[in-house]
Amino acid sequence: MLKYLKLMDQVKQLNKQFDLSYHEIELLDLAAKAHFSEQPIFVGDLIHQRNIASQATLHAVLKRLIEKKLLSTKYHEDDGRVKKVTLTKASIEHYKRLHREINRASTK
Repeated sequence: MLKYLKLMDQVKQLNKQFDLSYHEIELLDLAAKAHFSEQPIFVGDLIHQRNIASQATLHAVLKRLIEKKLLSTKYHEDDGRVKKVTLTKASIEHYKRLHREINRASTK
C-alpha cells in the first residue's frame, strides 16, 4: 500500500509541473488514451463529457490545456467544421515521465 501512496505523490508532483486541475487531468487523460490507442478524438468528444463537468467548464478547460501547450487542435481534413485534438510534445513527454514512475514503483 505504501508503494501506491508514494506513486500517487509522485504523480501529483508531475501534474503540479503544469499546474493541472482535476478537470484538466481528466480531459488530458482522455486525449492521451485516444492518442496512444491511435484513435482520433475531436473537440466535441471532449466537451461532451458530461460525467466530468458541464460543457462550458470543459470548453474552458480545453482552452487552458491548449494555452499550456499540452493539447493542440487542427481542422479535420475532410470536414472543416470539426477540430481534431492532438497531444503536443510536452504532453507526450509528461506521459513518458508518468510511465517511468509507474515502472519504477512496480519494480521496487
